[in-house]
Amino acid sequence: MKDYSSFSENIEVDIDDEMLASLFEKLSSNPLEEIKAADNIKIQGIVEDISKYDKRELLQRLAALRLSFENRDKAVLLDAITTATLNWLSENNWNFEGFSMSYGKFKKVIQQINQLDSKSAIDPLDNPYIDDIQFYGNHKVMPGINLTSSYNLNMVIRSIFLSSRMELSEEEKSYISILLDDNLTISTNICEKCQTPKELSSITREIFIPNKIQLDKYMEEICLDKALIGVSEISIKKEDADLVKQKPFSQNQHLFLTHPYLDTGKGVLILDVTSIANALYTKVMNLIPEEYVFEEIWNDVRKLFKALKHEKIADASFDLDLLNEKSYKERIFNVTNDKLLIAFGVFSGVNENVDHSEKITSRLESIVKKLNEHDIKNDQLFIVMVVHTLGGSLSASIKSNNLYITCKRIDDIA
Repeated sequence: MKDYSSFSENIEVDIDDEMLASLFEKLSSNPLEEIKAADNIKIQGIVEDISKYDKRELLQRLAALRLSFENRDKAVLLDAITTATLNWLSENNWNFEGFSMSYGKFKKVIQQINQLDSKSAIDPLDNPYIDDIQFYGNHKVMPGINLTSSYNLNMVIRSIFLSSRMELSEEEKSYISILLDDNLTISTNICEKCQTPKELSSITREIFIPNKIQLDKYMEEICLDKALIGVSEISIKKEDADLVKQKPFSQNQHLFLTHPYLDTGKGVLILDVTSIANALYTKVMNLIPEEYVFEEIWNDVRKLFKALKHEKIADASFDLDLLNEKSYKERIFNVTNDKLLIAFGVFSGVNENVDHSEKITSRLESIVKKLNEHDIKNDQLFIVMVVHTLGGSLSASIKSNNLYITCKRIDDIA
């Protein structure tokens, strides 16, 4: 057998600056971003190729596809073609007119979209197809891929109308009530006409196309004759679309995620029914102090722990002074007779960028030290971080080698 060890000490590789730069570029490249960049060009090309057709009808059909149970997880593709069409309209003086597109031609367009490589980003969805909202009666929303939109909206409603903490004028409450009632009534009417199929098809990463009769029915549901007051408040303003050109495959929020309606000049179109809940809580959060919503969420967390038979431990039991701040909460619960659970709640608002990592690590060390002084050992402790954002960016991590730590979303606890 040859001995290659001596070669490793003397080999010299001559790499020029250009080769080195190319090597690092390849190592640092993001394949998914490259796919998105290529698909951005392709999908704009698809829209340009069908520019002679009626864009009002196209958007209506695209919006109708979102109602199908099979498409509840296809937002990556449907968002992209919708944004690409809005971009074209913005660049062409919002000219919706054109030839009517046949059902067969529309299927071919969707088949083109289904060939885009960005569909690899579509993941199986465990979100409910239809979710409940409580607001002076039972309402329904389609959350789509928005994991917390319906929960956030319920928490916002509870913090305003079922809690005594928040003080709003009657005028402010009336405005919010109209906003919620108009949009939730529309959403509920649509949801009640949608059904989960009796036999669930296998998971695919392609847009499902209903038969023409069903698609036409869905098209009727997502078109309004006129805009209600509450609808107008979260409708797309064309001047905003003109100012902000979004890439079809983008990490940034698509305009219709917070403004799901579009006035086409011949009625109001619900571009994305799955974004109504998201749009509502985002709009209301800009009108109220967010700390009251954080407090409502934290109270819900405590109720969930109690439902799991974890009772709150008084701070004085261990000479602790636990924090209860605007977006940062601490609480201790029992687990069994000799074990404790330390819970941290960290929250961020709609546009906040928050990192609680250093604070949690420091506070955990302090709390554990105090518990150790009361003969509570580390192996008797469980640490849970409940991390929740209303739309911003939130980071929270703990550096510890000898504690069992888990991070939970609200729906993981429930």
